[in-house]
Amino acid sequence: MNLALLKTRWKHIFVVLIFLGMVCSVCAQNNPQKINDKLYPLYVKAYNMRKDAASLPIADSLRQASIAIGDRYGECFALQVKFLHEYYKPNNFSRFDQSLQAYMDKVLSYGMNRFYYYAVSMKTFYYNREKRYLEGFLYLQEQTKIAESRNNHYGICMLHRMTGVIQHSRGELPQAIASYKQTIDLYKKYGYTRNISIEMLAIADCYRLECNYEGVVSAAEEARSYCVSQADRNNVAIYETYGLFMLGRYAEFADRCQYLKNNKLPLDNDYNIINHAFAACSAIYEHRDDDAVKIIDGLADISPSEHYRLYSAYYKFKGNYAKSIEYMKKVITSRFNFSDEVFKHDTSSRDRIFRDQRLEAEREQMIERNMQLQLTNAQMTLNNSSLELNRTREAARLAKIEREHNQLRYNHQQLRNKQLSDSIASQRLLSQARERQLRIEHFTQFLIIAVALVLMLLTTMHVLRKRFLVKRLNHANAKLDKSINELNVAMDRAQESERLKTLFLQNMDDDLRTPLNAIVGFSRLLTRDDNGLNEDEKKEIAQGIVDNSEVLTTLVSDILDMAEQRSRTASNGDLQTV
Repeated sequence: MNLALLKTRWKHIFVVLIFLGMVCSVCAQNNPQKINDKLYPLYVKAYNMRKDAASLPIADSLRQASIAIGDRYGECFALQVKFLHEYYKPNNFSRFDQSLQAYMDKVLSYGMNRFYYYAVSMKTFYYNREKRYLEGFLYLQEQTKIAESRNNHYGICMLHRMTGVIQHSRGELPQAIASYKQTIDLYKKYGYTRNISIEMLAIADCYRLECNYEGVVSAAEEARSYCVSQADRNNVAIYETYGLFMLGRYAEFADRCQYLKNNKLPLDNDYNIINHAFAACSAIYEHRDDDAVKIIDGLADISPSEHYRLYSAYYKFKGNYAKSIEYMKKVITSRFNFSDEVFKHDTSSRDRIFRDQRLEAEREQMIERNMQLQLTNAQMTLNNSSLELNRTREAARLAKIEREHNQLRYNHQQLRNKQLSDSIASQRLLSQARERQLRIEHFTQFLIIAVALVLMLLTTMHVLRKRFLVKRLNHANAKLDKSINELNVAMDRAQESERLKTLFLQNMDDDLRTPLNAIVGFSRLLTRDDNGLNEDEKKEIAQGIVDNSEVLTTLVSDILDMAEQRSRTASNGDLQTV
């Protein structure tokens, strides 16, 4: 198995995922992408030219036109063309990831979950193509957590499937089969039965790589019940026919070949290896040796391991069991060499994902377990061939040598992993101690600064309050001094007024008493019976009473006027004081 084989296999898976990502419900439009009919030709042109830089201006035009008319599908497919253009360029992860992220953000904002997980699949394919398997696993693990938190059934199914795809590429075939089966269970649970036949063919391909041809036939027979078209049934029949031939069940092989002839359709799929293998098996069975050898040699560059498998089957059919075993050994050796390549790529990936040591250890354990499973499968295959060819000792010795070799490699890898794990743990502890010490120092500095600021604030407030109180006290003292002065003035005025009143009353006492006494005296004199006064004297006394009454009335009026005037003066003085 080499790079050409992986490219061929992933070409098929890529096409399948494009189909799954773009399948939508039937609508009134006449194009499957549900783009505006007027813009659809623009999309087709850009998509067909996606590997060429000339597709980018067309995609920009499609996007602008889609935004102008509010066509969300057109806008998303324009972004899709852009990231597909970057996808086909080697060593272009940064630009590819940037354009892919813009597409993912847009479809997620529009709630297009299927498009989102199509993009996730494409990023996984990129990791897979560049042999960055562990990074692909990490990315799928992250996306799986997101899909489970959103309870997105379609996303969960696709992510399980992509996990199987990476395991398939890495040669972790038992794990890949388990992932594909789990995906099938999810398809049944959530109602995506249309895709089950594709997963069953992926399982059959894993069994093919394991040389477990019974498993190939069984998976193909199970996939047949889920096929929805004759093309699907033909693809399943090719795998089943291949397995039957490799098992030596030639009568059943001939029957399935007849079925394919009766239902002949153009092979519209990307199963290049299995199609060539089927053609080689047919040529071998029909004794067209030249055609068979030509087809098998044509697979040497595409898939060396399949090249060896077919030659093993060819010589087995011819009865040359020694040659058959020789090529079976080459199959096992090629698989071990591929495991070494995967291990080298994993080492490079671990340098990029050094932060996640736990996942790295788990992936290493998966590789080691897979190597053990591969050894077990190789042993079973060699044992079956030995029983058939009566060469048990040679096969056992070969298996023992390979097992010891891999055990030594496994022990060496364990020691390396332990050293790396101890180094990471010590670095992590030192880093945590440094971070803890820095946090304590920062907290202490912050606390000291905070206390100093509080003390400065309190001191400032105390000084300001003291100044404010002094200012208020000075103002109050000034007002008090002013009030005391005013009270002194008022007291002086009151004393002067009291003196003047006393003097006035003393003066008025004589002025009032004199006319009053005269009036009283004249009145008593007139009222006495024995006054002995004549009429003229009485008139004179009466006139004296009248005159003194007028004097008294004048004095009283003047006193009242003076009192009223003084009262008004005092009121005006009080108002002025206020």
